[in-house]
Parts: sequence; structure tokens; C-alpha cells
Amino acid sequence: MDDYEISGWFETEYGVEMVLCTAAADDEDLAGFLFEQYGEECLGVDMELEGSYRSGKEVDLSEVQIFLDIISEE
Repeated sequence: MDDYEISGWFETEYGVEMVLCTAAADDEDLAGFLFEQYGEECLGVDMELEGSYRSGKEVDLSEVQIFLDIISEE
């Protein structure tokens, strides 16, 4: 895995959806990417993500999910 890749999966009605993101700057940006790519499929589901941003900060799944909730309410 590249030093700046975030990868993982989330459950959907039809099985597991794999995720790969190489351009997110932080947890909020990653949530935006997920919502743009997968829409409401990625809301309120089991999800596992790992990796780090260019800053070296690792993905904080709980923060990503908070941002997904905020984005979905807009």
C-alpha cells in the first residue's frame, strides 16, 4: 500500500464494497470522497478503513463517520 492510500471496505445490501482513496487530505475530505463515490450506501453501515494522509495522520473512522452524517444531512 502506498504511504498515502486509504483502503478498506463497507457492507452493502449486496455484499462488501471495496474502497481505495489516494487523494483525501483528512477525515472530512475522505468522508466527502466516500459520499460522492458511493452515496447513501456508505451511511450507517459496518465499515473498516485504514491508511494515512500526507500529513502522516492516520484515518480516524469515528471522525469519518461523523462527517458522513453531517454531509448526508446537508
